[in-house]
Amino acid sequence: MRVGRMLGTERDRPFGERLQAWIEDARAGDDAGLTSIWVPQIPGYLDALTAIAFMGTVTERIELATSVVP
Repeated sequence: MRVGRMLGTERDRPFGERLQAWIEDARAGDDAGLTSIWVPQIPGYLDALTAIAFMGTVTERIELATSVVP
């Protein structure tokens, strides 16, 4: 069975704090054996490809994916 995680779209934290939390979530998911982490595209707030590029620096095998890329 493949198990992944979709990260949320809440905007209650500044972008930098959220990005850091997602990087930590990606590392934890990789360590826990999750198959994938999914990131949303939020126009005017978050570029999904930039976020997964940062996540890729701390993971080894987990798949990093975007839910929507315009």
